[in-house]
Amino acid sequence: MSTKANALNTLSSLQMLRGLAASLVVFHHAARAFTANWPVDAALPGFRIFSSERIVGAGAIGVDIFFLISGFIMVFVSPPYVNREKPARDFIIRRTIRVYPMYAIAASLIVAIAFLHFYRHSSIDALPPISLSRIVAAFTFVPTFDENGNVQPILGVGWTLFYEMFFYVCFAAVVAIFRRRIIGALAVIFCAANATAWIFGGHDAISKFFANTIVFEFLFGCAIGSLFQRRAITAAYAWPLLFIGLGLMIAGSAFAFPESARFIFWGIPSMIVLLSCLKLELAHIKCPQVLLLLGDASYSIYLFHVIVIYESRDIARKLIDLLRFPGDLVVLVFAILAIISGTIVYRLVEAPLNSFLLRLYRGQQRLTEAHSVPATETEQAVPAPLPD
Repeated sequence: MSTKANALNTLSSLQMLRGLAASLVVFHHAARAFTANWPVDAALPGFRIFSSERIVGAGAIGVDIFFLISGFIMVFVSPPYVNREKPARDFIIRRTIRVYPMYAIAASLIVAIAFLHFYRHSSIDALPPISLSRIVAAFTFVPTFDENGNVQPILGVGWTLFYEMFFYVCFAAVVAIFRRRIIGALAVIFCAANATAWIFGGHDAISKFFANTIVFEFLFGCAIGSLFQRRAITAAYAWPLLFIGLGLMIAGSAFAFPESARFIFWGIPSMIVLLSCLKLELAHIKCPQVLLLLGDASYSIYLFHVIVIYESRDIARKLIDLLRFPGDLVVLVFAILAIISGTIVYRLVEAPLNSFLLRLYRGQQRLTEAHSVPATETEQAVPAPLPD
């Protein structure tokens, strides 16, 4: 089997892992919608599984898995840029095409819903629900505080995409300048940004953004990608490594740890799980088609699941008494609804829109470059991050 074919097949394991990561995040937010974020004036549903805050919070590890996968994929698609076959701007343009349009649609939907709710229940003379400055900041990837003091854009889950775009810009710059010293140069940039924010930064959102150590998880993914490129990953010990990674995830979720240590307690187990999935792929373990589909749709699922969960929850509360049902079952139903909805959005919006924008970009390339290189089979196979 050729190296390219083997690489392309390996991406199926990443798709499976992306699908699982997206599902973890969905269940995390679905559980919070009926526990921590349940209306304060209403009785809480009864829970068994999701009665523990540790279990509810553990689903957030899906974000860490996304960051690891993103780091791996960027190294995986980097050879044409490292070898100067394509300019770094091509990398940024392709990444922007994959990330920004769907993010902008989801953020616009949040603005529309917020104003719809506001003008339906409030005076026209009252202050709007979202300030213009926050709206502009959200669409230009400028970190801001939300109403709870968290560094989040108007689309709450979009905070991870801010780190994704920061990573992409740094990655493109490093590839353009240093070519093959990617991980070391990225580590220096991330450490410098983090140290500067901690030492000289204030209490503003931008300083808080750069002070977050979660960016180091991209380096873990890059390291796995580098090992994969050098064919240093084999199928040996795939299953034991997977169980070790999952065990460390559970152990890391069993007790509270500072947010600054998240890249250790959740990042390292995620790295082990990513490595084990690659090993399982090399061992010719087939991925279930449903997980591959979830992997394909993971970006849309991630972007829209919170909107679906909370809007459908509020509608359902007006129509039926949700307290009549076991809380765990309610979470399961709403999580599945969000996953199905995200998959539909992927089929009807994300996939055709991304295909259209890529065709438009390639057409522009053919008009402006006499010797443009068409998109490779590998690049076409790589999904959005989602991660991220």
